[in-house]
Amino acid sequence: MHFNKKTTLKLSLLFSFFLLTACGSNNDSSTDVGVKQSNQTDKITYSTVSGTAFAASALKDATVTAICKDGVGFKNTVMVDAEGKWQGEVDSRKFPCRLEVKANGESYHSYIGQEGSVNINPFTDIAITYASTQMPAIWYQSGEIIVDQLKLANSALVKELI
Repeated sequence: MHFNKKTTLKLSLLFSFFLLTACGSNNDSSTDVGVKQSNQTDKITYSTVSGTAFAASALKDATVTAICKDGVGFKNTVMVDAEGKWQGEVDSRKFPCRLEVKANGESYHSYIGQEGSVNINPFTDIAITYASTQMPAIWYQSGEIIVDQLKLANSALVKELI
């Protein structure tokens, strides 16, 4: 069988199209059996989370812990300084995070949905209790909060304090 130039060009383009379509893109997260994905695509980007931890005073030398999506926490140990300030890094893909600080036999909790700053104190425990309808320590281990519930809890707490 003999093809003219026009037919050969069309068949070549069609064949090329099928080959390119079958290969997929480099961004495809699925892999063929036996093919190991490069570590370069798994590079972790960290986001900074910071805040102040206090009760009657700054919770100096207390440790802040986080439980984020998939059980991931802070990249490194996070300690509270003399002024109550703390800062840690979380895998950017693992928000939201539940936070806990333990000091002097007490624990306090908070929640953060994205990179930024958040306080941890007795008032955040009250908001967590109201939003989750659980004791904060129980919520920290297994709970989830819908952001709208937390906003309502914060508003109700502010209203009560006023």
